[in-house]
Amino acid sequence: MDPYYLIVGLTAAMFLLYGAVSRKLDEGVVTAPMVCVAAGYGASLLGPSTVPLALDGRVLTAAGELALAILLFTDASGIDRAALRRDWVLPVRLLGLGLPLTVVAGALLGAALFPELPWPWLGALALILAPTDAALGIAVLRNVAVPQRVRDALNVESGLNDGIALPPLLALLAALAAHTAGSDEWLLDAAAELAVGALLGTLVGRLAGPLLDAAWRRRWIDETYARLLTPGLALLAFVVAHAMDKNGFVAAYFAGLTLAVSTPELRERLSEFGEADGTQFSLFVFLLFGFAFVPAAAPHWDVAAVVYALGSLTLVRILPVWLCLAGSGLPPATKLFMGWSGPRGIASVLYVAIVVQQFGLAGHERVFAVVVLTVLASVLLHGVTAAPLSALYARRDSGPRQPAG
Repeated sequence: MDPYYLIVGLTAAMFLLYGAVSRKLDEGVVTAPMVCVAAGYGASLLGPSTVPLALDGRVLTAAGELALAILLFTDASGIDRAALRRDWVLPVRLLGLGLPLTVVAGALLGAALFPELPWPWLGALALILAPTDAALGIAVLRNVAVPQRVRDALNVESGLNDGIALPPLLALLAALAAHTAGSDEWLLDAAAELAVGALLGTLVGRLAGPLLDAAWRRRWIDETYARLLTPGLALLAFVVAHAMDKNGFVAAYFAGLTLAVSTPELRERLSEFGEADGTQFSLFVFLLFGFAFVPAAAPHWDVAAVVYALGSLTLVRILPVWLCLAGSGLPPATKLFMGWSGPRGIASVLYVAIVVQQFGLAGHERVFAVVVLTVLASVLLHGVTAAPLSALYARRDSGPRQPAG
């Protein structure tokens, strides 16, 4: 069978399976990303020739670009701004201090385990694995027994940290590409590409908001088709920036971040539909991850890669979170819980796909393999522990307060 049709068929099967048993999956420890990764990997075993075709072909490139643009837009536009205004301290700590510390810790761990990698590639590895993915720990965000303040902080962090990590990653990749090509003008070129991309995205977000508000008030928008607005705006910003040779991913992120929709009902609809569309794209990406990425990375896994993957999910994440929350008044159990609740997922997959598309796989197997292994471990470990740990934390958090009530 042509790999293209195999991917389409598996995607349809996963959508059907997830839709049919989604409630049961949410109640247990087997998550939809686990099922998609397993199905994709199983399909890859049907024929070895399908793996390089899926990894290097146009299908994966196009799907990855569209998915990343929509992911960045929906993550940024889906932030609960009212909740952020009420309690901005924890998100600022996590993003302003915790995220840079995570990148530094990731690079230092890489230097200890992979001495053959130059520092720019160690930095790229750390940046690729810095963003968190709320979809892999959705049980935490949906568990009302977990304090709202904690859930809001984790949600804001996962919604914004992928876009915050993207510009320095792109600048670093531009520097590496310029070094390979022997060019010394990369800094100005990268700065202009990122800055103009951000400006274009901001214009899309600021201009689209009032127009959509007016259309909603005049009842021009049918709720059935309102779900088209989120991917439409994301891809519009992406394509406009690309048409001007600027960075479309940055444009999509800033379009979502600055989306000036003021009508509460419309913003709620956009958030709901964005979450639904984001789930579909996430499942599709996890399917491709199991189908193409895992088989290509597996031959390059070794003890050092395993140690880095586990270290990235534990010390590299938990220690910076603990440090950035010092003085916040949160108990140690909450700091540990928030530190563990930082799974790596879609953003890391799509960022390493950018590396493969720009530099190729040959010569960069180490970075590729470590990222894939870390995400795979996160899909399993965070998927299995999200529901039971959030329930355990909620019981521990509510226990001491009951006598005072």
